[in-house]
Amino acid sequence: MILESCQLLSSSLNVHSNNTIQGTYKTTHLNHPSTIWTRKTRANFLWLCEMTEELFQEYTRRYGKHHKSYSIFEVCRNHANLIPEGELTNFALAMPNQYKNPDAVVAYRNYYLNEKKDFATWKLGNVPYWWNL
Repeated sequence: MILESCQLLSSSLNVHSNNTIQGTYKTTHLNHPSTIWTRKTRANFLWLCEMTEELFQEYTRRYGKHHKSYSIFEVCRNHANLIPEGELTNFALAMPNQYKNPDAVVAYRNYYLNEKKDFATWKLGNVPYWWNL
């Protein structure tokens, strides 16, 4: 998720800066619901920045090293002012319609429990309480 988050942030900046910011990833998945959501408002962009910072911290806790994408993340975060101002909007739901729910947390939990269970592992414990419901 770190790489994907940095791609979302980079793509959003690239759109709003006409690709003039050095040090970001190239634009990818321009019309993906999550990319559209990220670039829609500065509040959305900053929310993803906060989540990505937490992902970096978790990565370091788990693996004892720093993720290589951090410098790209810093460039993105430092250019948040290029994203249009606006309130946090409803989260993008990039999943089959059968799992969509007005509550994004409920929607993504249902999606992962039903469609993504085969790849999820917790090598260091900390299995989410909702995983085995």
